[in-house]
Amino acid sequence: MKTILAPLLGTEADEPVLKASQVLARLFDSHIDCLHVSPDTAQLFAASTAGLETALSVSTFSADLWDAVVEASKAAATAAEKKFKAFAAQDGVRLAGHVDGIAGISAEWHRAEGDYVRAVTKAGVVHDVVVIARSAIEGEISPEIGSILSGCGRPILLAPPNIPDELSSTVAIAWKDTAEAARAVTAAMPLLKKCKRIVVLRASEDESVADAEASASRLADQLRWHGFKVQSHHVPPDILWPAEAIMAVAGELGAKLIVMGGYGRSRAYEFIFGGFTRYVLGHARLPVLLAH
Repeated sequence: MKTILAPLLGTEADEPVLKASQVLARLFDSHIDCLHVSPDTAQLFAASTAGLETALSVSTFSADLWDAVVEASKAAATAAEKKFKAFAAQDGVRLAGHVDGIAGISAEWHRAEGDYVRAVTKAGVVHDVVVIARSAIEGEISPEIGSILSGCGRPILLAPPNIPDELSSTVAIAWKDTAEAARAVTAAMPLLKKCKRIVVLRASEDESVADAEASASRLADQLRWHGFKVQSHHVPPDILWPAEAIMAVAGELGAKLIVMGGYGRSRAYEFIFGGFTRYVLGHARLPVLLAH
């Protein structure tokens, strides 16, 4: 994972994104591209006048209000760049815009204008991983994450408000027999090679306990062929539903990172009925590497 994309918003969410990016970069001497996307004029106007056509005349959108919206956008860009500069000033981080062959973490600042999801997705296509913050509000999810995850073809590292100082001592894999979960394991291989301990966690949902245990054991056996030290655990949901149970057990086992497939069902289905991915996006307290 030599190239990391870290979108910065100019908010408090930038702190866990930068911390997670740095912790990950230390493992691989990675380059971190920090990107701030400012909305263009049309998007600013559309966002700022949403609902006015039903409540008030759009013509009541005053010049003063427009100026305030523009200034807020500029302030976010300034705040994001300021956080990047503070990050780049740390020991062990150097400014670089191209491959220079020097060991250690490098970083570069980028700005774009336009649609946030489109810009981040386009940039993410040519990075090994995209780091995006989990909402600091428990249970709140960002709808943009699903679009970026499915659009860029790269894994997303979901950064919760509190980031551990290292990711590689124990990694938990939230496993299901799905293509998304298999892709997540493949995407995580560089990280797994750095791990001291890997734990495969499988919760029985629409299957028997024996089938769930066998599924976890098959993945553990496959990973052992790569020389990894792997344990497998069946996670009984008990009074918790599967996503909550797996997150709880991962924490109890001392995991620093969770690897899982994202949106095995459609995003619309998960939004309406809930699902594993939706729960993780709103409640994960550990970094989560997601792949679709």
